[in-house]
Amino acid sequence: MNDREFLNRLESASADELSQILRRPSVGEERLLALYFGEERLARLRRLALGAQRRGAKRGNVVVLHGIMGGELTVHPPKQSEQHVWMNIPRLIVGAIGWLRVTPDFQSENDVRSTGILKKWYSEMLLGLAADQWNVQGFHYDWRLDLADLADALRAKIDGWFGAGASVNLVAHSMGGLVSRTYILRHADRWKKGGRLIMLGTPNHGSFAIPQVITGAIDTVRKLATFDIKHNRAEIVAILNTMPGGIQMLPSPIVMPSIERMYDPATWQAYGVTRKILDLARTSHTRLQKIVDGTRMSYIAGCNKMTKVDVADWNRLDDPGGYRDSLAGDGTVPHSLSFLEQDGKRIPTYFIEVEHGALPNDAGVIGATKEILATGACALPSQPPRARAVATFAD
Repeated sequence: MNDREFLNRLESASADELSQILRRPSVGEERLLALYFGEERLARLRRLALGAQRRGAKRGNVVVLHGIMGGELTVHPPKQSEQHVWMNIPRLIVGAIGWLRVTPDFQSENDVRSTGILKKWYSEMLLGLAADQWNVQGFHYDWRLDLADLADALRAKIDGWFGAGASVNLVAHSMGGLVSRTYILRHADRWKKGGRLIMLGTPNHGSFAIPQVITGAIDTVRKLATFDIKHNRAEIVAILNTMPGGIQMLPSPIVMPSIERMYDPATWQAYGVTRKILDLARTSHTRLQKIVDGTRMSYIAGCNKMTKVDVADWNRLDDPGGYRDSLAGDGTVPHSLSFLEQDGKRIPTYFIEVEHGALPNDAGVIGATKEILATGACALPSQPPRARAVATFAD
């Protein structure tokens, strides 16, 4: 097995398979694992993997869902070998992002398949829950596509893993929380079988990261454009703006009427965002308004991280300076667009000073997740700590 094949195996591994890989690597595999995770983190993961092999009755079933761009995507071209595109830097350098374009009917132009949950971002959560005696599966999905399609795929996976009648808990990072709530909307009968939903930094009402993706202002797109030798930034943006999964996380005009202009195609005339995809995003926000259950849903929020919380200048949506900043968020998702309320009361919500992308691998978040799964509550504060704040919170 060559290096690339091993890394593909790592990304596609289930929680049990990941544990086995970490416990018994060959000399060559050990080298690759150390390069991929770093020596210190690899040692920590190995300790978790050893704990995950303990025998005994399982506490219950848990599915971990990644956020946008947190799943590996592989293209299967006709009469060619498979092409791992996301996140494969060498292929992205030669323009493989073009394989990921979506049609106006929200279907993939090419045979693209989700082939793994990226272990660099989700290993600690998967192994930590397994070590705590939960029966864990990681749901990887094609984050480019419509939330409805992803929710249906989640239902099929859950039934395949656990059976049609089993209680199942969902631990969902970022976009994964929207996939989960759409699953609850479309498969209420399955949700009634029991289980909790724990959301980690989910943009329940959107994020100002998305208009920055649309315009190419966000750092991720700028970096892609720097090393892609085939596409410039405008061309990369044109590809990303065909993907409904991202556009469905535009800030919601329902909770923030001041951003109604984001749902006018004229706002995005230079970026190729269609009315059809904007209407899909609005419809998704509307449908999910009623999917709230304070008895079974919880939210863990990062806080005290400088976050885009509003538009400061509608003529500068393509410039990070065109947005208003505040510490009321996790660096990606503002608190004003995060939380769910039922009957005028916020669902159980907890705060930790961790940035958005680091939430799934943070020890404090994992510990809190275990507590909530077991008891329905955790020891994290229910209000953001304010001691070091230098900006007004928008709770």
